[in-house]
Amino acid sequence: MLFLTLDYKVLLGIAATLLGISGYLPYFKDMIGRRIKPHAFSWLIWSILTFIAFTVSITKGGAAGSWVLGVQGVLNAIIAVIAMRSGKTRITGLDKLCLGLAMFGIALWIVTMNSLWGVVISSIVDLIALVPTLTKAYKNPFEESTSLFILSGLGFVLSLFALGSFSLVTALYPSVIIAANTLLVLMILLRRRALAASKSR
Repeated sequence: MLFLTLDYKVLLGIAATLLGISGYLPYFKDMIGRRIKPHAFSWLIWSILTFIAFTVSITKGGAAGSWVLGVQGVLNAIIAVIAMRSGKTRITGLDKLCLGLAMFGIALWIVTMNSLWGVVISSIVDLIALVPTLTKAYKNPFEESTSLFILSGLGFVLSLFALGSFSLVTALYPSVIIAANTLLVLMILLRRRALAASKSR
């Protein structure tokens, strides 16, 4: 029974990781084609957070359910580097504030050395990191992708079922990512519809 359960969760972990990766492929293509303009600050923070969350989750028994965090951490870092090098993102005072708060949160996480507090802080920081992308996508909804955030969110849904040890420490951060991605996708779609309606008048 244990063997069957382990195999089941490993398969779910692989499926979650592949699903998460699949959303990045068209995103990279659209970045190269300059149709998508990611916000450097958001992706920089997300890359750091996912790496730390992966480390915490894997050490606390997350097992196969943690794999998607590790892989997406690498991909987020690549997007952050491309976004910073492209120089397309206009940095506002709000963006700098969000980055400062996020860096403070990450430092606090490291200082606490407490897994639960670390995950709670990381979840708050993840939402702070979402603000620059939300504001950019609100102004220019056609410069952001929905497929990446949908597939990434679905990947994290699967990852929850693949967790070797399901607890607040291992499940909170992926759950926050699912909620944040859903919020961003809904906002983008609503803004696109509103802009399309205004142009047709």
